[in-house]
Amino acid sequence: MYNLVVVASSHRRTLVVELGVACNNRCIFCYQRNLRKIPAYPKMLDFSQVEAKLKWGIENGFDEVSLTGGEPTIRPDFIEIVKLARRLGFRRVAVTTNGSRFADLRFFRQALEAGITSVGISVHGHTRDLHDGLTNHHGSFDKALQAIENVVNAQRSGIPLRLNTFTLVNKKNAKHLMEIAHLFYRLGVRLMMFQPLILSKSNFFDALPLEMPLSQVVEAVSSVAAEGEKIGFRTKVFNIPVCLFSSCLGGLELPSYGIRTFREQDKGEPGSVSLGDEAGHVRMPNCVECLFLHVCPGLHISLLPQEDLVRICEDSVKVCSFSSLRKRLWLIGTDLLDGSSLARVIRVARHEGFSKILLTHGGLARWHHSLLKSRWLPEDVEVVFVHHGKDPKTSDRIIASCGNDQEIIACIQELVEAQGKLLKGRVGLLVSPTPEARNFLDRQELKVLDGLMPILHIRAEEGSVRYISQFVAHLRQIPFSIGGAVLEAIEPSLVRLPVYPLVALRTMGKVRFNLWDSTQNQCPLLHPFYGVVNWSDPRLSSMSGKDEEKVPIVCRTVGNTPITTRILRSILKTPYTFEPT
Repeated sequence: MYNLVVVASSHRRTLVVELGVACNNRCIFCYQRNLRKIPAYPKMLDFSQVEAKLKWGIENGFDEVSLTGGEPTIRPDFIEIVKLARRLGFRRVAVTTNGSRFADLRFFRQALEAGITSVGISVHGHTRDLHDGLTNHHGSFDKALQAIENVVNAQRSGIPLRLNTFTLVNKKNAKHLMEIAHLFYRLGVRLMMFQPLILSKSNFFDALPLEMPLSQVVEAVSSVAAEGEKIGFRTKVFNIPVCLFSSCLGGLELPSYGIRTFREQDKGEPGSVSLGDEAGHVRMPNCVECLFLHVCPGLHISLLPQEDLVRICEDSVKVCSFSSLRKRLWLIGTDLLDGSSLARVIRVARHEGFSKILLTHGGLARWHHSLLKSRWLPEDVEVVFVHHGKDPKTSDRIIASCGNDQEIIACIQELVEAQGKLLKGRVGLLVSPTPEARNFLDRQELKVLDGLMPILHIRAEEGSVRYISQFVAHLRQIPFSIGGAVLEAIEPSLVRLPVYPLVALRTMGKVRFNLWDSTQNQCPLLHPFYGVVNWSDPRLSSMSGKDEEKVPIVCRTVGNTPITTRILRSILKTPYTFEPT
């Protein structure tokens, strides 16, 4: 393993600490957007938790800390946190901010006196209308520019303070990226960071209309980097591999140090990060040859081209074991597919011998809007809405706080409004026999399903079989009629096999039981490492995506040029040396 060492580098390792999700902007694309809407969700980390993470960083060789949010500067104790970081021994303390507080010169000076050494200010447009429209906050553009002016004035007065801007590239601002860069340059900014839009459970349907193909993001940012090389500013990319910008390396600020992130939701001991900084990222074939392999996480899964996503799903369908008894397939892990890609996977499933497809929908799916617009649902496809109740034990922040009730209900209402009677017998619900599921089924919003005869699929979870009769009796009280109830016991153990006919008898035939379907348990898109919106995992069988070993995913349709020592030395003027770590 080798670590890139830049001669001019002033620090070794950066610790990123998310201080909370609270923010005074309401950016359309924010990956924490819906977390703020959950009443019981903690909006800020306790000071003691922040202190523990900072101490761990110092003890483990980190010399820079980057404070992020949410919006970190709106914390009442922000200045105290900066002072604590410097007192503990961090040589550099950086903050990523929307600039709202730093527009206040008095507060900005307090932060300087406390020990701030680096400021990154988020600006997503070159005009008030563009920036304020993306942040959903009138006046945020003027405050961000005032914050930049305050930082630049401090630099010119001799204060050793680093400054960069941070811009999220999306459909609304991509064509204006050059104008945005020129605005920053005129203001005195000499380092500009750009990041593509990243989809998450919290921003999915809000951010989806702003999404753009990876190739267009690379083209827009490359033009800015080339311009920066000409007129004198540096461009840095974030959450996107630097090797995709081999045509403009001379204008890029290249990564040279390791980063470790403490997400605000990590509840364990300091140092025990849930999935690591590379979670959600995949590799490309040439990554192993690249100089930046160990300081670049790869390509985010939501940026993966549809061709790659389709192939992953197709492969998982093909390896499903089935016999003459297994003609039905639970099609899962399709959340990131668009409508045409999903249709292709369904065709493959039919070709592989499946005559009935149960398409799981967890409340978030790219293909959802295509389904609404098509007003057509194939007879061999049943859309099954997968319910996940509140589960404090899970590492998934939204499921741990409130479950996915609202997302499912919103999608069901939209689908019924668009397709109406065409859904009769072609829509289902998958629930567990739990109080949370009963409360969900009691929701009056589900009355829209009355008359459509949805199938109720019940998970045969460990320890839950004895509650099935009581659960089924409650179905008489729900606000819609069902077309049948099925106990889903895919791949049951031999010990429990005799229990299922007993359930059918005890419920007087109101519950059938199913042992013979196939599920895509080997689909790597279900694994929490890659799962961005994997609420569609039905968790039916003994083999679960969460229990499987992570299968490496490789992006094969994006051509990348690995960055080597020879390439760097032929293009860049800055001397580089390499030392083993």
